[in-house]
Amino acid sequence: AASTRVRGVFTNTLPVDAYRGAGRPEASYLIERLVDRAARELGLAPDELRRRNLIARLPYRTAFGDTYDSGDFLGVMEAAQRAAEWDGFPARRADSLARGKRRGIGLATYVERSGGASDTVKLAFEGEDTLTVLIGNQSNGQGHETMYTQVVAARTQLDPTKIRIVQGDSDRTPAGFTGGSRATTVGAPAVDGAVQALIERGRVLAARLFQADPGDVTYAEGGFVLAGGAQRIDLFALARALREQPSLASGPDEQLELSHSHAAPGPTYPNGCHVCELEVDPQTGSIEI
Repeated sequence: AASTRVRGVFTNTLPVDAYRGAGRPEASYLIERLVDRAARELGLAPDELRRRNLIARLPYRTAFGDTYDSGDFLGVMEAAQRAAEWDGFPARRADSLARGKRRGIGLATYVERSGGASDTVKLAFEGEDTLTVLIGNQSNGQGHETMYTQVVAARTQLDPTKIRIVQGDSDRTPAGFTGGSRATTVGAPAVDGAVQALIERGRVLAARLFQADPGDVTYAEGGFVLAGGAQRIDLFALARALREQPSLASGPDEQLELSHSHAAPGPTYPNGCHVCELEVDPQTGSIEI
């Protein structure tokens, strides 16, 4: 069961927030403190109460309507406990007490909601041998450019140096969505779909040049090959041929410079567990994590 009340507050002062503004840290803090308090009142270890209540059967629909499609919540928690040597904590606490210190250990699990929304990609051929990918979302230092380049290179088998990613140029890029960890789950499928459409259109155009059936043309190692290897043209040469002979394409649906959109069917639900152990000196209040 779930109940919620939301209050909106207006202020004439600047906002001050110790966390990213999404609200997840604050919510996790409240939930995990409540679980710890309940464990104490029930006389259970904090990890035992979580173990009894972590979702085991998936998919799982929450009281607020989200559906967790996958996840091994208990396995993640137990992996974190092993990494933190959880079972050895009583001995470490005893050692701290012998030295006049206090030692504590804390555990927190979480589920995040990510993904959703949509993105659009444009492909363009610039210069003699550069495939430019224009996408509307914006990297803030996460390395979107590397990830998108890897997607394009894997699909096209092009040298990554021949792939250029353009973001943040509103005169050129399509509208996109930035934020909420969506670049890989939404942007990458948009990029991949655009490249697949490019290759499929290229097969038709290459077949026209070869005077062959498109079914006899395959794409491999950056170019289009006629069955038996009798003829081959690389992707950039095909783009140049299309510029020189626009009549090769019968309409906009056969252009190599194209746009492709992808709308995510729904969000994803990554999850994790954190363990923190610390020692406090009661004489000075100093803390060592």
